[in-house]
Amino acid sequence: MRKTLWSALGTALVLALGQGFIPGLTQPAAQAAAKAAAPVTLVEGQNFLTLANPVPTEDPARIEVLEAFSYGCVHCFEFEPSMRSFKAHLPADVRLDYLPATFNSTFELYARGYYAAKALGIVAATHEKIFDTIWNGGLQAKDPESLANLYVRVGADRAKFVEALNSLGVQAAVSSAGLKAQRLKLEGTPTLYVDGKYQVLTNGVTSYDDIMQRLEAVIAKARAERKAAHH
Repeated sequence: MRKTLWSALGTALVLALGQGFIPGLTQPAAQAAAKAAAPVTLVEGQNFLTLANPVPTEDPARIEVLEAFSYGCVHCFEFEPSMRSFKAHLPADVRLDYLPATFNSTFELYARGYYAAKALGIVAATHEKIFDTIWNGGLQAKDPESLANLYVRVGADRAKFVEALNSLGVQAAVSSAGLKAQRLKLEGTPTLYVDGKYQVLTNGVTSYDDIMQRLEAVIAKARAERKAAHH
């Protein structure tokens, strides 16, 4: 996290923990049913934002959901179970991708690790494990050597990982990520973008479920626009 975009949500979660449940994970059935009966009505500037400068997506044939994140961001770790569930039920016309933030030296180091893993084709196998190892296992990365230790812990080959980490391709990918974040006007993590055109806002949310419901609504908006464009 760079700024306190998630502070209100964090406060709500703390209060909820004091009440004996975790929003989005163990809500009472009545509350869950009420949420299901009240679909999100999208309001520009309130729960979503149309980007002034849209960005290209990796696969124009599918709706892209882009999560700007960092392995060094505790809010991203807390949000990860919601993203895991989303990924497990990903519609055929939706693609999930990630943009590692580079706000500071620690985030940039983790971004290098992400792109090294991507170059090796092991992101799918390591993404969730890296979060778990950092935040549940207590193994933090503070330099390239400890970053390599972290990835070896989750199954990477050290020599191959170090070679990728120091490659020109990974350096270019990290630089490109920083430029993309600037174009998106990224201010904090995690932040969700849809189809290179929309940002899911977290104003007034009280649970991670709230955020995912907004995401689903923005995806539906993008899907309807694509359908209309083909008629």
